[in-house]
Amino acid sequence: MMEDGRRKSSKKKDITVRNKFNAFLREHTTGTIKAGLQFDSLADADITEALIGSFATFLMRDVKHNTAKSVLSNLKRQLRSRGRIFEGNQGWYKNLRSTLRKTYSSAAQSTGSKLVESAPLMAVDDLSSIATALFERSTPTALRDRTLLLWQWAVMGRSSDVTRIRFSDLHWLPSGLLVDITRVKTSSEQSLALVGAPLRWQIDALRALACQLAADPFTAKQEIFPQLGDIGAYDNSSSHINAVLNDVTDGLGLGAVTAALSSHSSRRGAATEAASNVVVNFKDIAARGKWSTEAWPTHTVYNYIAATDASALKTARVLAGWESANAAKAVHHPHLARLDDGVSAFDAEAQRSFGKEVFKMFLSRLGTDNLMEALTSSLLLYYQDIYAHQKDHIVNKAMENALVRAIPTMDLNRAPGVLEKWGAPIRKAFTLENIASLPTSVLHETLTEEQRAARFVSVNTFEDGISRVLAIAQMLVGETQDLKAQLLDV
Repeated sequence: MMEDGRRKSSKKKDITVRNKFNAFLREHTTGTIKAGLQFDSLADADITEALIGSFATFLMRDVKHNTAKSVLSNLKRQLRSRGRIFEGNQGWYKNLRSTLRKTYSSAAQSTGSKLVESAPLMAVDDLSSIATALFERSTPTALRDRTLLLWQWAVMGRSSDVTRIRFSDLHWLPSGLLVDITRVKTSSEQSLALVGAPLRWQIDALRALACQLAADPFTAKQEIFPQLGDIGAYDNSSSHINAVLNDVTDGLGLGAVTAALSSHSSRRGAATEAASNVVVNFKDIAARGKWSTEAWPTHTVYNYIAATDASALKTARVLAGWESANAAKAVHHPHLARLDDGVSAFDAEAQRSFGKEVFKMFLSRLGTDNLMEALTSSLLLYYQDIYAHQKDHIVNKAMENALVRAIPTMDLNRAPGVLEKWGAPIRKAFTLENIASLPTSVLHETLTEEQRAARFVSVNTFEDGISRVLAIAQMLVGETQDLKAQLLDV
């Protein structure tokens, strides 16, 4: 299926290049004996260095440098079996490409423009503002698009990389959500880990999926993002994301987010965000974004472990917003109430019944109770935040109605209080289990003065004390070794 998708995309590009070349031939041969010449009627004698050079000049009139290079490469591939000029020494072709670049470069310098116009970088603050704006629209469509943008960031992907994700591609592990990705451009498959955010509901990719499913329970598609249409329509993903970004940024107003964001801004921004972190190296980023590197390990066992090894999980945590200095530490995801947490058997069972009611129409597609419970936990974790932010949000109403269905004796007016009661211990446990890794800003927003003081004593003081003990121990070991050496000399 992956190859079929790649073949469709390649064929479409081949046709585009031939149409462009035919437009050039019509102009180039008008008034000559070759008038009417087309790509399909080209003979070996027609395919000359001069012809290809003239076509390169033709391209410069209306396409950018990278596009011109791509079109020439595609044309060369299509003409290789029909013309002998591409056999043997191809110094002329290398000179053509070099001249093309110099000409484009000179033109760019004269106009003060860039040779290559890259998509502007999307910053984390941009992502947060756009995701929040989509959430506040409180519609199933907006929530689907919100998940799409957050997942594209999380997998450091091209727009086409998220098009094919299906429910069967999701696998819940203790370390996070494992997602099977098809990289269309490189005709490759990859598994990546997604982790929840550190109490930042605005950019939490796992919670985004939970909200999407809770608000739109009757979607029958097997794809996570049905708004992208047919699974083979790869081109639609880029245009759809561009339309969403344009719509949201226009609504936010001038200066609220980086201007002219496009579908590729997320991939560039995620890579830049990861690169700015001291614990993430180039190899981590290349592996996450599926960029090729020299001497890359190709043994099968590497492909088996790459998705959940320390490097992959480290990059996933950084992209989710975890503290840079502690990005290598494990993330403990929120979980529903357990009997050993001191909750009643009724509450423990009621929370699971509630989750099954919220995701009732997706249970067979989610596959396991573990994934359902993880999504339910993420909803409860942030319920209080969202209720305070937007009381009548569609997700809140879906949760409250699901609770009434799960507990028939429940009064709808009491539902918010019960959900807030369930969410409080989940939030407390999540905070305490991840306290050494939560960003300082999040802790200041989340913890009381008493809790922050306790954290300072229990974590910072302990770590500082251990560091001093280790330093003293290392000094003593060094002095002992020196003493031994002196005694041996004597």
